[in-house]
Amino acid sequence: MPKAFLIPTAAKRPVLMARPALVDALGRPLALSDSKKEELQMGQAFASVRQITEACTAIHNTCFVDPGNADWFNGLNNKLNVLKGYADSWLKDYAIAITSTIPSSIITFVPKFDAGAKVLQCIIDRNPMELSPSDAALARDVIARIVSKVDEISQNVEYYVKRDGHMNTSGKLIDWQANMLAARKDLAEGSANIQSACTDLKKQIAEYNSEIDGLNAEIEAYNKMIALGGGLVGGGATIGVIGYGMCFVFPWVGGVLLALGIGMVVGGGVTWGEMQNKINKANGKIVELTSKIKDDQKTILALNTLSAAASTCLASADSAISNLADFAVTWVTFGDSLRAILSALDEGSEAASGALLGMNLDEAREDWADTKDYAKQLLEVPGEIKVVPAGDQAA
Repeated sequence: MPKAFLIPTAAKRPVLMARPALVDALGRPLALSDSKKEELQMGQAFASVRQITEACTAIHNTCFVDPGNADWFNGLNNKLNVLKGYADSWLKDYAIAITSTIPSSIITFVPKFDAGAKVLQCIIDRNPMELSPSDAALARDVIARIVSKVDEISQNVEYYVKRDGHMNTSGKLIDWQANMLAARKDLAEGSANIQSACTDLKKQIAEYNSEIDGLNAEIEAYNKMIALGGGLVGGGATIGVIGYGMCFVFPWVGGVLLALGIGMVVGGGVTWGEMQNKINKANGKIVELTSKIKDDQKTILALNTLSAAASTCLASADSAISNLADFAVTWVTFGDSLRAILSALDEGSEAASGALLGMNLDEAREDWADTKDYAKQLLEVPGEIKVVPAGDQAA
C-alpha cells in the first residue's frame, strides 16, 4: 500500500511541524498544520518552485530608469541590483539543483538501487532465519554500496535545507530567504523616495499655478491701467485741439487747454507703455512657469512608471519569499526520507536473520519509492520560465 510521503507514519520518519526559521514576506513565522493533507502539500510544493522561478525571473528583468537626475536614484538602483543578485542565485544555481541536478541523480540511481534491493531480497529468500556468513557479508557489501550513494544524495539535499534534532532549519535556501527578505526591505525603504518626489513635485506645480493666477490678476489690473491711459491720450488730444483753436480767440485760455491736453497725452502714453511692459514681463513669466509645470508633469509620469516597476518587483520578491517557505517544508521532509532510508539500511546491515533484514528492506523500499516519486515530479517543474518582465513598465 502506498505510504504518505509528507505525513509519514513510521516512527523513524518525523511528522512535519512548524519551524520558526520559515517565515513569510513580512518576516512572520510560517506555521504548517500537521494535519494538512499530503496532496495539498505536494501540489503547493511544486507550484511554489515554479512561482519562485517566475518571481525571480521578473526581478531579474526589472529595469529602473532615472526619472530626471534624482539624487536618490543611484542608491535605489543599487538596492535593486542587490535583490537581482539573490534572484539570479535562484535562477542560476538553486533552481537548477532543485529541479534538475539532485532529482536527476536520484532517478539515475534507481536501477542500481532496485538491483541492490533485488539481491538483498534473494538473500532474504535464501535465509528466512539466520543469515549464512557468506550471505551476511554479501548483504553488508550491497547495503554499503547503496548507502554510499544515498548518503551523497542526502548531503546534496541537506546542503539547501535541513533540520536538526531540535527541529531548527538551516541551509542555503534558508539563508537565501533571509537575504531576499533583507534586500526586499531595503528596496521598499528606498522606493519611499519615489512617492516623496511625486508629492514634492505636485506641491511645486500647485505653487506654480498659484503664481500664474497672481500674474493673471496683475495683467488684468495692468489692462485697466492701459484703458485709463488710452482715455487720457484720447481726452488730451481732444482738449489740445480745442485749446489750439481757442488760442486765436482767447490766447490765455487756449494755452491752458493746449498745455493740459498735451500733458494728458504724454501722461497717458507713459502709463500705457509702462503697463504694457509689465504685461509683457508677466506673460513671459507665465510661459516660463507653464513650461516648468509641463516638465514637472513629465517627471511625475516617469516617477509613477518607476513606482509601478518598483511595486511589481517588490511583489515578485514577496512571492519568492513566501513560496520558498512553502517549498522548504517539503524539501526538509524529502531529506528526512533519505535519512530514513540510510537508517533502515544501516540497521539492515547488522541484521542477523533474513526476517529482520526483510523488515528493514521493506521500510527502505517504501521510503525510496516516495523519494523517487518526489524526484520525478520535481523534474517536471521547468527550471526557466518566461514571464512579462517587470522592467517593461519602466519608462
